[in-house]
Amino acid sequence: MENDGGTVGRFMERSVSRRARTVSALMLAVLITLTVGVAPASAKRYPGPDGPRSVIGEIERAWLRAGGASGFLGAPLTDEWTAPDGVGRFTHFERGSIYWTPATGAHEVHGAIRDRWASEGWERSFLGYPISDETYERLGERWAKISRFQYGDLFWYPDTQMAVVRGAISEAARRSDWSLGLAFGDEFPAADGGRWQAFSGGSVHWHPRVGAHVVPGPISRVHAPSTIMGYPIADFRRIRNPRVYEGYLTQRFENGVRYAPECCNLTAYFVYGAIYTRYRELGSEEGPLGWPIAMELGDYGRSQDFDHGEIMWRPHLGAHAVLEPFVSWTGLRYSDRGFPVDDARGAPDSTWQVFEGLTLVRSARDGVVRDSARYYRNCVAVWDTVEAPVRRGQQGYRAGLDPDGDGVGCPTDPRPVR
Repeated sequence: MENDGGTVGRFMERSVSRRARTVSALMLAVLITLTVGVAPASAKRYPGPDGPRSVIGEIERAWLRAGGASGFLGAPLTDEWTAPDGVGRFTHFERGSIYWTPATGAHEVHGAIRDRWASEGWERSFLGYPISDETYERLGERWAKISRFQYGDLFWYPDTQMAVVRGAISEAARRSDWSLGLAFGDEFPAADGGRWQAFSGGSVHWHPRVGAHVVPGPISRVHAPSTIMGYPIADFRRIRNPRVYEGYLTQRFENGVRYAPECCNLTAYFVYGAIYTRYRELGSEEGPLGWPIAMELGDYGRSQDFDHGEIMWRPHLGAHAVLEPFVSWTGLRYSDRGFPVDDARGAPDSTWQVFEGLTLVRSARDGVVRDSARYYRNCVAVWDTVEAPVRRGQQGYRAGLDPDGDGVGCPTDPRPVR
């Protein structure tokens, strides 16, 4: 009985072992099927150089749209396989590949673009999966083939040049409503650890402290070195300039702002530095100065002209606006005027602005702008000169003309009524 029991036990052990091996083999077959992508028995098989291959589903439909075996992709080299990342599926053909995911659909990649994508690591590269078929774009005499991927684009030119648009620069280009056109090359390093990339219709600039922003072509052509303007800190805006019939573009940078007409060969300008700071304080183009009409000029000081005035700056005086009626004053002592010491100020009897060499005063009596004297002998001389009181800070003011010390000398006209 012991021998019989031992025989039965050994038989049962062998039976369980065989069943376990059978289950393991089935599980392995399923795993291989899921991983390698063996097509179901019902899938249609197409002749290939290495034997028949299964091309199914969305990949099959994309391949047939491209002409099937007689098209530019050629016959299949593989069955449909699961991609190494476990997300997508693909089939390789004689002259290209088709990749599919639920999110991107099925798209072909071939030629030099496929070679570059493969060299970067296929779908596991920084580009991800293709989201478009290869397209053809022309700009003048230059043309390119383009494939767009989840996280970037590849441009191929007939002179064998390849351009990669990637990362934050690619994201900025895609979200912008400005058509950048063709990439002229890969991105380049820029000042202070930034990056930039040139396109036929503009450029994209990136820095970790401000992000990536598209700079349209008309603004890109405004000559302003990045060392002066810094990086763009906002996307461009379309605004209305009454002097320009077509659209007008503006864009803010770290140290200034650029203005440019959208279409025409009209002059474009930039405003930067201390002058830009004061311009913004006054409301920029919507403020009293209006639009810039000239570039910043100067040697020992700087000035820039606008529609309705100018902003002048010297290191020890700061930046101050000169508006009407003082900006158009051209008296005999114009050469003595110098730079403004302060912005214009006003009172019921007059408006005035103090400059380095003189004070300009507009009397409320007659609206005439007059230049002050460096010294007034008495209040009659004050009123004869500027037709208004003299105030603390103005040239010619002194304590002897202001007995009560309130800062207003000769507050009333001492001259006999005429």
